[in-house]
Amino acid sequence: MTQARKTTLYLLIINALLVVLVIFIVFFPFKALYRRLFKTNDFRLEISKPIIVAQALPSEEQMWGIFQFPRMCFTDDGNILLKIANKPDSINNYDGEYLYYISEDQGKMWRKSNEEDTLADCTLLMENEMYFQGPKLENAYDSEVLSGAIPSYSSADGRFMLFDTENVSAPNSFASFEYDYKAKRIETFDSQYSWDKRQLAVTNGFLLPCGHPFYHFEMHSPNSIIKEKDGSLFSAVYGRGGVEVNNSENLSKFNVHFLRSNDSGRTWNYVSSILSEGVCAEESEGLCEPCLTVTPDGQYIVLMRTGSGLPSYISYSSDNGESWSVPTEFDTVGVDPQLLTLDCGATLASYGRPGVYVRATDDKECIEWKIPEEISMYESTGENYFSDSCCYTSLIQIDKYTALLAYSDFTYPSAEDPEVKVKTIFVRKIHINYNY
Repeated sequence: MTQARKTTLYLLIINALLVVLVIFIVFFPFKALYRRLFKTNDFRLEISKPIIVAQALPSEEQMWGIFQFPRMCFTDDGNILLKIANKPDSINNYDGEYLYYISEDQGKMWRKSNEEDTLADCTLLMENEMYFQGPKLENAYDSEVLSGAIPSYSSADGRFMLFDTENVSAPNSFASFEYDYKAKRIETFDSQYSWDKRQLAVTNGFLLPCGHPFYHFEMHSPNSIIKEKDGSLFSAVYGRGGVEVNNSENLSKFNVHFLRSNDSGRTWNYVSSILSEGVCAEESEGLCEPCLTVTPDGQYIVLMRTGSGLPSYISYSSDNGESWSVPTEFDTVGVDPQLLTLDCGATLASYGRPGVYVRATDDKECIEWKIPEEISMYESTGENYFSDSCCYTSLIQIDKYTALLAYSDFTYPSAEDPEVKVKTIFVRKIHINYNY
């Protein structure tokens, strides 16, 4: 090769490299990278238009609890499963009916499930290579079984009583479910718990299942359970009781408790508690409906409800749930809060009543949050807290920067008769955008 040809070749290579460099400089998202690395919460929270999942029929009873409380998870074939409670909201009906809807395209289109669909929650893969499905739900039952037993605590109005398990016969086992994805079937197994402060709780004459708040797993899982680095399951539950009877002024209020299983849900051991005493307003229900996530810096955080139209509270643990910071107010509302940490490092929260809200942060400690974004309803009746939406939400990640939000709207026109407003379940995409 002559010198002239070599020179020409070198110039072509240099020019090609310059073109690549220019393209890199023009199209590489330097601004987004700068925001992501150095500016906390310098992103746009983009909320898509709503997509209808399903509507209740105009002829269906509009009782509270019917066609409400959406929950999403992934199935083992990669589809999104959305479950809707279709039963009266009562402690006597925890094992009632659910409706199931499937999306095969990340939430763009939905259909009612059929017999061929897998209805298993493939969120928590346990150490035994099964997916945890939660406990079997049980209804509250007539507390005459405690006839003759003396309560350790009784509220002034007599509606609520606590019984020490040392003084009455109390089961410490319950049935749980797991999904065998190889055999494509859900199996039952026995679970036990060890908790020396456990008490039987009686409300309005009915004994709650096992006197223990495990039955809430079905409603709040997987948001109330995380899988730890060593494979253990760490769960947040709530209920009345679980405190020293002679040591608390808020015995009739809800408290949040944390349990851990080191054997794929076979046994659960008490870890710690966050008590409502000294935290919540006097008119509150106490701390309840806890949800968990792990921050990018490895802390555990729990977000908790205190009642309709009352604040939500957040607490942090830097020792894997052994102890918790004093809860601080997260927002002025917060029924059924949900937490989701995306793969991009941002964390989302959804909650409500009145209204439905989404809040976000990419602060690695999840201390500083952006202002809440309200999810618009079709219209607002302004009648009461329960007229526009149940305000129970669900979050699921669909890509590194994007989550899907499910919620209800009670004021949306029926597809059969637009003059009639029916309960409708919607989803929206919630996207973290650094490129602006």
